[in-house]
Amino acid sequence: MSTDSDDSDNQILTDSERESIEWLANDDDPELARIGEFLLQSFEAREETR
Repeated sequence: MSTDSDDSDNQILTDSERESIEWLANDDDPELARIGEFLLQSFEAREETR
């Protein structure tokens, strides 16, 4: 299940997965928001090193 995209080589998450994590990061529950922020930062760091 692969999509043709210019930056797909460095992209770990699909757009849908990224949207879900961003939604979690913006949750009203502070603990869920922290988890979402942590996940976003982790995946962004991994994408930068690829």
